[in-house]
Amino acid sequence: MGKIDEIKEEIGWLKVWLGILVVTMFGMIGWGISHIGKVGNLLLILDAISIVMIAIIVAIINFSAIKKIKSLKDL
Repeated sequence: MGKIDEIKEEIGWLKVWLGILVVTMFGMIGWGISHIGKVGNLLLILDAISIVMIAIIVAIINFSAIKKIKSLKDL
């Protein structure tokens, strides 16, 4: 397998995880909105913290994918 193919596969896996995390994040946002007033404040705070953590991970994965895509220009 050539270097280009290897980088393309890595980008493909990053896209898979990016999609999973974005869907999870939106699901958690929806859960938090639909359960305001129904659950304790601790759960809502944990939900918000988790959403922020997932958003940071999404940004890191996105930056990594963009970096790999730009590295394809050099090959």
